[in-house]
Amino acid sequence: MKKNPFVNCGEQIKKFVRILYKISMLLSIGGGVVLTVCGLAEGGPEELIFWVGIAVAIVLPIIIHISSLFLYGFGEIVVNAEAQITVASGEKSEKSNEIPSL
Repeated sequence: MKKNPFVNCGEQIKKFVRILYKISMLLSIGGGVVLTVCGLAEGGPEELIFWVGIAVAIVLPIIIHISSLFLYGFGEIVVNAEAQITVASGEKSEKSNEIPSL
């Protein structure tokens, strides 16, 4: 039997954001370090690629962190909305035998 992909969609969003956050942080910091080292090898701090590497290593992680907060918050909103719908309809929660408390 196939599992419905839309069950616990808020939890899936939050899990996806956590994975994407870790991968993008590693790539942005690694890319910044690579660009900085290339700039140093080419001619030192007077090379533009050196400063681009520094900017990438500092600015991109900040942007990634802020954007992941919004996406994770959206997943949390979906989870809370599902819990409120469950309470309003009087159904029992899937995770336990009790009605979820908000």
